[in-house]
Amino acid sequence: MVEEIIDCALAWGLSPGLAVRAYRTIRSYVYGDLIFRRAAARRAEHPPSKRYFPDMVTEADAAQPPRLDAIITGLPARGTRSASGAPAG
Repeated sequence: MVEEIIDCALAWGLSPGLAVRAYRTIRSYVYGDLIFRRAAARRAEHPPSKRYFPDMVTEADAAQPPRLDAIITGLPARGTRSASGAPAG
């Protein structure tokens, strides 16, 4: 299979060095895909005991982020800045 991929790359006009790089790129892609598929199958067979972050966020969390809400609420009390960046007044 290695020879076939390199031969095809050479037939398409790649230099020998680029043909080897093309083979390594294809090999890395396929190998990575196989690893991710196997990991997904393993997780499906044995789900993790810890929940992933997106699953932990509820509608209530999204409706009211406390820190951001406190910052936004405090902005009018702090005043505004002029165009130059200096405090108003």
